[in-house]
Amino acid sequence: MAIEFKLPEVSDGVKTVDIAEIKVKAGDVITAGQAVMDLETEKAVVELECPHAGTVAKVHVSAGQTVAIGAPLLSIESGATSSAAPATATQTAAPAKAAAATPVAKPVATQPAAVPKVAAPAVAPSTQAAVSDDRPPAPAGPATRRIARDLGVDLYQVTGTGPGERITQEDVQNYVKNILEGRASAPAGGGLIATPPLPDFSQFGPVERQAQGKIAKVSAVNLSLAWQTIPHVTQHDLIDITDLEEARKRFGEMLGKNGPKVTMTAIVMKALVPALKAFPHVNASLDSAKGELVLKRYYHIG
Repeated sequence: MAIEFKLPEVSDGVKTVDIAEIKVKAGDVITAGQAVMDLETEKAVVELECPHAGTVAKVHVSAGQTVAIGAPLLSIESGATSSAAPATATQTAAPAKAAAATPVAKPVATQPAAVPKVAAPAVAPSTQAAVSDDRPPAPAGPATRRIARDLGVDLYQVTGTGPGERITQEDVQNYVKNILEGRASAPAGGGLIATPPLPDFSQFGPVERQAQGKIAKVSAVNLSLAWQTIPHVTQHDLIDITDLEEARKRFGEMLGKNGPKVTMTAIVMKALVPALKAFPHVNASLDSAKGELVLKRYYHIG
């Protein structure tokens, strides 16, 4: 009997996902609970498990394709439906609703940041800021974008090898690898501050040299870039919050047990917004390419 395995709900509010990788093909024999695909959402990469056992008769989707919830993914030939209980799709972002008509697979959230084997040199913000407004988005899925953003890679510099020249995670990794091995030019603007050569420490005593891995090398680049571009401010003050704490407790009693909780964090956030309005330069970014200070008229705390 043919069973049609459809895309279950992955998370509340998610209507479509990108097929990152297909792990089975027509003719493969699978077991109930086997991982058959990797899906990309805006918040995570999830591994999709199929609750049915049998032989894959047809794969209805391809890698790089955007698929809507409820769309058929696989046709499976099986003598009987799997006895595995339908599982609710879960992610760290939000619990998914159980589908009533079809057994639901169990995607397991993974950390996209752990996927890359190498990391890329940081791209100076000014390099991207000068041209990003005039270009359409680079063809890449959410997880690929997140990896590129974390590693400082400009996706417009990466050549896509996926369907329709779509940029994959492997493309980003290869781009980084080529830069680190000297086979490609790093984007202008990034890099470490020039430093003088170190003295010969061996003249003072025994030393040991350990080779840095690629991730460690590029982490140094990113940290150096952050040190150059992000203002470093530390302010310490001691204040008496006795009256504030008493007021917080009174507000909590007024709202009752079923009301929202009044936390110190909420009070601090309430105080921060007027402070940022009074000192707008603290809530600003420097656009070096245009020689302008971007004063933000919105306030994102946290």
